[in-house]
Amino acid sequence: MRDTYAAYGPVALVTGASSGIGESFTKRLSELGFTVFPVARRVERLEALRDLAAASGGGEGKSHTYVCMVWMVGPLLD
Repeated sequence: MRDTYAAYGPVALVTGASSGIGESFTKRLSELGFTVFPVARRVERLEALRDLAAASGGGEGKSHTYVCMVWMVGPLLD
């Protein structure tokens, strides 16, 4: 685990990131310098979140957005 942290720093996967508490977590973790992987179903909301983070320049973190439905594991593994 230490090798992963040393190589990548703090990393977080946030589900439901397009609104509510998931969106708030994504923004705050990015501000704290985390590399954030926000996941949600609504592509437009995720793109807006990514653009907002880039425009604010508040944190040193990075964001990589992914659109998916977490309960649909099968399609992700194909």
